[in-house]
Amino acid sequence: MAMMTQITMAREDITDRHVQSAFSYIVSCFSVVGGAVYLSLYLPVFWRYVALAVAIPLLIWAVRTWVEKENKPPRRVLMMLSNHETGYDADEARVAADTFEDRNIHPVWCSLQGGAAPSMGGMLGVEGDDATVPLARCPAADFVALYLVGGPGAAFDWPKSAPLHARVTEILKQGGTVGTCGTGVMGLSEVIQLLRSENVLYITGAKVTKELKAIDTSTRNVIVGKLAESAKLVATAMAAASPLEAPSARLPPPSDDKKSK
Repeated sequence: MAMMTQITMAREDITDRHVQSAFSYIVSCFSVVGGAVYLSLYLPVFWRYVALAVAIPLLIWAVRTWVEKENKPPRRVLMMLSNHETGYDADEARVAADTFEDRNIHPVWCSLQGGAAPSMGGMLGVEGDDATVPLARCPAADFVALYLVGGPGAAFDWPKSAPLHARVTEILKQGGTVGTCGTGVMGLSEVIQLLRSENVLYITGAKVTKELKAIDTSTRNVIVGKLAESAKLVATAMAAASPLEAPSARLPPPSDDKKSK
């Protein structure tokens, strides 16, 4: 239920953009049909029918394409928080989540146990950290990326977490990206040891440098920021390297026989 609530909120955040898109499509379709009808008034009867025969299928094709596009599930990133009482870095979490949202990748807050995930002392937590989704209920196939939010709690929760390591591996195998900053690397320590150096990008600062610009981030599956302040760069690099859609979006719809069962 919590996951569905977060997904619903993500869809509500982009409602205005969908309305604008729908309006532009409607205007375009009416323009095409209206233009064809208007031009046909100055054409012989035969060519009027030809113009309408071309315009109507184009209109149907445009509407169908728009409907299919708008019904595709949004790209999502799994934002991993720690359940440990020492907390997660809320500033890092907020910056990373905002960066993903700016690139139309919608965050879903999760944790190993689910439920409340406390932020570090003195920090205002992110919206949704009081009802995070258990990691077990977040299949890798629904996400294009996984971001592990750092903070002191990561050092306690993640180094020996088999479920987390398994989910990281699944995300990488399906072509997704994984990233973290600061102590969040505790959740990637075992996985990084199994990867080749060219698959991991280490970001040492918080600003774009000439060296970073020269690196092809699209080939890097794992992005690690040495500092919590690197969150925006890490999330930006992850967004650039993430698939255009999650594997579950490519699955065919269930047949009528399966629905009846």
